[in-house]
Amino acid sequence: MKIPLRCIAHARSGDKGNTSNIAVFAYVPAFYPILEAQLTAARFKEFYRGMIKGKVTRYPVQNLHAFNFVCEGALGGGVSRSLYLDNYGKALSSAVLGFEIDLPDDLLAHVDGQRLRTADEALGGRQSARHGGHARRYSMNQTTVEEEVLRYCRPQPLVQGAEGSCRIGPFAFENGERLESMTVGFVTHGQLNARRDNAVLLLPGTTNTRHSADGYIGPGNAFDPEHHFVIAFDAIGAGTSSKPSDGLGRDFPAYNIRDMVRAQHRVVGEYFGLARLAGVAGASMGAFQALEWAIAHPAMVERLVLMVPAARAGNIFRSVVVAVQELLRLDPQWDSDWLTMTDCAALRAAVRMYFPWTVSDAYLERVPPALVEQEIESAIQRSAQWNGWDFVRRYQASASHDVGVPFQGDLATALAQVRARTLVMPTSTERLLGSDSGRQLANQIVNAILVEVPTDRGHLGWRPVEGADESRLFASEISRFLNQETIR
Repeated sequence: MKIPLRCIAHARSGDKGNTSNIAVFAYVPAFYPILEAQLTAARFKEFYRGMIKGKVTRYPVQNLHAFNFVCEGALGGGVSRSLYLDNYGKALSSAVLGFEIDLPDDLLAHVDGQRLRTADEALGGRQSARHGGHARRYSMNQTTVEEEVLRYCRPQPLVQGAEGSCRIGPFAFENGERLESMTVGFVTHGQLNARRDNAVLLLPGTTNTRHSADGYIGPGNAFDPEHHFVIAFDAIGAGTSSKPSDGLGRDFPAYNIRDMVRAQHRVVGEYFGLARLAGVAGASMGAFQALEWAIAHPAMVERLVLMVPAARAGNIFRSVVVAVQELLRLDPQWDSDWLTMTDCAALRAAVRMYFPWTVSDAYLERVPPALVEQEIESAIQRSAQWNGWDFVRRYQASASHDVGVPFQGDLATALAQVRARTLVMPTSTERLLGSDSGRQLANQIVNAILVEVPTDRGHLGWRPVEGADESRLFASEISRFLNQETIR
């Protein structure tokens, strides 16, 4: 039976100069002979289609049921000299998990059924008629890759909830500016329980709204309305919350992540009357907000879910956002009060520059150029739906974030405020917010759990996409985490 390597093994990578070493670990001892016979050094090098320029040497590590592949000339000249976006080669270990393995039928019983099912859906495989429908056949071909990319480009269906908004009156921003009337929008799913302690906040990313994580909402999903009262917010600057396109345009106050959280906190207390939250969750900029919630209101947040997170916007992200803004400045509309994004050549150039940072080198090399172009065009069209100043102000807020600012820049002191049980879920190929950002958070937050999601889709691996292996892992881990009993 043909299956991807990820069904029977996992992988990790390291670097030294221009050499990458990639270790492949069998999940169970029975798979070790399969790796030994089929994942040879020659086939391993061939799989990377020219990315590894030098010799590949395979070393067995029998006590760990693993093989370590030392790949010379794999990093474009070395970490400090390489022009690769993924100069450390972190994506190489995720890429090899797509290697096709011919697994004997008598070993199928050792394969985790969920891995088979999720890999089948992620790779577009067809169900085998044998083994009661639990086993799958896989075809690593052009059609499979095309179906995968089309899933990511396709708009995700909205989950209907109770739409609402709250006017919280005059609002003072952290920079001293003021808005006489602030509105915060949201949509809710499920019902508050009698104890009023089952609310979970779901917070949006930079170019997302209250519906950005709809694919993770539903019975049995990550955020289950049958168990929790889910409040999905529109942060300041977009959707049904106050934003530049309401009338102020470029004169709308420059806001930051803490402003978003202070506005949300007023809605949670004044509108919903809640003193405690079962959880606060978010991805990317949503994780920025969630972390600020746990720092500013530690006694209020019981559980914290941080997807593709960071404690601060790093230099990579800041630099990319500056480049995006500089490109938009080239548009003749920049000096006007209104900046429209439709048919904006500067926006097309900005998104084209930005997109590669949101995925990995391995993904860009694995997917044919025409399909990469299709995904970039999809990203351009989504961005073009934004008002120009809504777009600019939102990215300025995201790129300025640093949880250490209220603590004189002391990140350790800031993270020491967090009391919530915390689930940290970076992807294995994150680079937009820094490859180690998730691990650093997990190491510094007391009572944190780290679950790294294997994918070659980088920062975008968090997005809820029907049938995607990554989405299933995010959903299952979050659901398990939020529904665990609390030991007091």
